[in-house]
Amino acid sequence: MPGAKYSTFSRVLGGLYYSHGVQDRRMDVTVDYRLTGAGWSSCTIDLYGRSCVVTASYLSDALRELVSATNHVLAGAKEARFRFDEEPGEYRWILSSTGDGGLLVKILEFPQLWGEEPDSEGKSVLEATCPAKLFGEAVLLSLNRLLDEHGLFGYWEKWVEADFPVDGYRTLCSRLGAPLSRVIAE
Repeated sequence: MPGAKYSTFSRVLGGLYYSHGVQDRRMDVTVDYRLTGAGWSSCTIDLYGRSCVVTASYLSDALRELVSATNHVLAGAKEARFRFDEEPGEYRWILSSTGDGGLLVKILEFPQLWGEEPDSEGKSVLEATCPAKLFGEAVLLSLNRLLDEHGLFGYWEKWVEADFPVDGYRTLCSRLGAPLSRVIAE
């Protein structure tokens, strides 16, 4: 497919791209969470061409929060909120159900960490809607890539303050009907 983004762990099945059993529709909806250094991460989000890059430090368990919020909205919650802590500052994520299977993803940037400012004081870095299931699949693809790249111990070594969110990962796989990564299944 011209212009599509592929990963080394994707394979073609009937013209659709799959990774660990999840259809890879990343050309439309992408969540690419990466460990960038000891206790630092970067997350690139692209929802139908609207994109941003947000970062987090070990001051929050950013990946666990992302997975937990994703599971929350996929379970039917109207909204899930969490943050990626910076030094200084924070990125506040607001995932809101649109009621028709859609998900509004809003990310606000704040210059002060733990400032508890109202949403209206934040700078919008992303506001876009996509199907909730596609968002969940994009998060799961990113989790599988992290497991392939680092494994459980390697993730812990690089993130420093927290383990890979295995329970949330298992729940997400179950919600999406996807098999577990071989790293978790073994």
